Amino acid sequence: MKTTIINAKIITSNQDMPLATSMSFEQDIITEVSLDNLTGDIIIDMHGKTICPSFFDLHMHPLWIADNIEKFACLPPKIYSIEDCQDAIRQIHTGKWILGWGFDEGKIKEHRLCTKHDLDKACLDYPVIIERTCNHICMCNTKALIELGIDPTHHDGILRENEKFEAFTKIPKASFEETLEHLNTFSHDCLSKGITTISEMLGTPQSFKILEQACTSSIQQDILFAFDFHSIKHLDKLPVSHQPKLHIQGIKILADGSISGQTAWCTKPYCHTNHTGLSTITNQELSDAFHLAKKYKLQLIAHAMGDRAILNILHHKQEDWLQNQPSLRIEHFTMTNKKILDLTKTKHAAVVSQPIFMYAEIESYLKNLSESFKDTCYQYQSIIEHKIPLAFSSDAPATSWADPHNPFVSIASACKRESYNGIDTGFTQRLSVIDAINAYTRFAADIVGINNAGSIQVGQKANFLVLDQDILAFNTKIEETQVIDTYLNGHLVYHKNKEI
Repeated sequence: MKTTIINAKIITSNQDMPLATSMSFEQDIITEVSLDNLTGDIIIDMHGKTICPSFFDLHMHPLWIADNIEKFACLPPKIYSIEDCQDAIRQIHTGKWILGWGFDEGKIKEHRLCTKHDLDKACLDYPVIIERTCNHICMCNTKALIELGIDPTHHDGILRENEKFEAFTKIPKASFEETLEHLNTFSHDCLSKGITTISEMLGTPQSFKILEQACTSSIQQDILFAFDFHSIKHLDKLPVSHQPKLHIQGIKILADGSISGQTAWCTKPYCHTNHTGLSTITNQELSDAFHLAKKYKLQLIAHAMGDRAILNILHHKQEDWLQNQPSLRIEHFTMTNKKILDLTKTKHAAVVSQPIFMYAEIESYLKNLSESFKDTCYQYQSIIEHKIPLAFSSDAPATSWADPHNPFVSIASACKRESYNGIDTGFTQRLSVIDAINAYTRFAADIVGINNAGSIQVGQKANFLVLDQDILAFNTKIEETQVIDTYLNGHLVYHKNKEI
């Protein structure tokens, strides 16, 4: 049975035919793509609607997102003040803990953390804890302090570092069954955003087992899994996936920290300081990680934001051990220059970056790097001009935005090079909409060695989206784009405002 779509504006992510009008698929495979309307057993008239391939998100953290499902987001575009936060708490009706995540005082008008007095104004009857975006600080109301065994008499309600981590061991955790339910919610949310391939980028043997179970009951997408180097370096062998949707993709290392925490390892000091961040991995560990990735024939996936961290990773790479994909890929790849770009190309490394960062975390970049960040950070146009493989992702939920894994926000950020509050983030490095879409589709598939998905062309999986607006039209508000339909393996798995 051949299904044919006609009268569409199809963005194919196929350089040989960038745009098309019609496509046919049988079961899960695309059989024809044409500039003219095709015939078929089932005809779907799109009446001019825009279609594009479905998205890959190559860097995210599903279990972390699942853990946040029942928490409320304390971030734009929902929260802009402590008063907004208080209002959100008052609207939560529960007989248990009220938990929030993502609070960032740099984004709210008061520019400070909440105290117990702020949170007591919103709720006295239930314990309330809000986690800061860094995950090293949390804020409690009086009831929460008492439940945690902390005397509230002379405490402001703000817990830091060890006190915070100890507190979180006492907060009720979701059961295994609840975690699977949350992962199901997460999977559906991704389908509503057009994401049909997800990833776990800091996995452990334990989280591998959870996601393996989730493949049978909760998650519809394929999962690309990367093991945290430290969680497996002492194992005799890696766990084996028994689920066709769960693919072991790579081994992940952390080479430095973050721009917002002033821990990304840089050549120049941060503004108004004399420190340059730090390396979070020894040279011996780095060599061991390269060796382990080669041993298991997996991609080495390296978190590196600062220019010194990126150079250190590149200097350690001596050879390629994978044939159908880059052996090394660098996550974030924030601070670069021509020397780094040239070396990245020479070393055959790929880049997986997150346009949501400069969009949502503009305050951190200006504070820590000043206006100069526009000349050094996220040089997407230069990356493409150097013919370095580039894909986009979200790192959700690890950024200061309530909806961090919305691909259209990231596409808008890469194309417009403006932050959420309209600040220029590097106009000269903006991409075309086509290149930004490719970075979520065909470019992403190439980087992870998937050759049967990522574009709309004959022989590819019928994984595609129907959009509510022409994303290529002049002056389109790309970030407001909505997915009407998501097709996965030829099946309609999401339709806006309708249960499938």
